[in-house]
Amino acid sequence: MITNEMLKEICDKVENSLENYVIEYKGQLFENGRIIEGMEIQIKNQYEDRLSGMILAKGEDIKLLSEEEQRYIKNRIKNTLELSKRQYDA
Repeated sequence: MITNEMLKEICDKVENSLENYVIEYKGQLFENGRIIEGMEIQIKNQYEDRLSGMILAKGEDIKLLSEEEQRYIKNRIKNTLELSKRQYDA
């Protein structure tokens, strides 16, 4: 079973790894300070793929997480996209 603390730690690790992805590919992700259409989905997919793999490594399936945990993940993804935009501006 994935606890709330474990989920938080996994999301933190995913976000740290995505930070490098955004920095490496920012020329392909952003234009004029905005995420290029379709690239938001690319970042979201990267997040979900990495998260799913880490949860699977813990012996769980991301699809079986509770609604509350799913909402938490969606909020973290949204926050990651906002952070990605701010990192580009920096």
